[in-house]
Amino acid sequence: MDQEIALCIPLPVSVNAAYRNLTGKGRVKTGQALSWETRAMHALKDDLKRYNPLITKNLTTRYKNTLANNSVSLAKLEREHSGLRYSVTYVFHFRSSSKSRDIFNFEKLLTDLLVKVGFLLDDCFISEGHVFRGEINPEYPCVDVKIRVLTYGD
Repeated sequence: MDQEIALCIPLPVSVNAAYRNLTGKGRVKTGQALSWETRAMHALKDDLKRYNPLITKNLTTRYKNTLANNSVSLAKLEREHSGLRYSVTYVFHFRSSSKSRDIFNFEKLLTDLLVKVGFLLDDCFISEGHVFRGEINPEYPCVDVKIRVLTYGD
């Protein structure tokens, strides 16, 4: 099964700026990370509508039922969807080339967002990932994302 989803998401904050420690609460997202998440979810609104049939096709009835019940364990998801594998590619387009950046520091928030909005069932199902530095985009720093469903079976 070779199905591909192509997205363009606003450039996230680095994982170094995404979390902070709060006494009594542990690690929490910063205001910067929450603001980016809101912008990114808004940018993905049309993509969610466009790709909904493909996303829905790859979710079994059992998983659709778990969307309403957040108590499902990761082990249970892995058992129920053992044949599901994704390939994910990120191409980062920064505003300028003047700053050296560790491009892998930008992946975590993106992957978590793709799970949160439903493009990925869980990041444990990613069997291959590719991260690239793309062309500079001063007008709209963003990330081009490609998700391919490699295999699926119940």
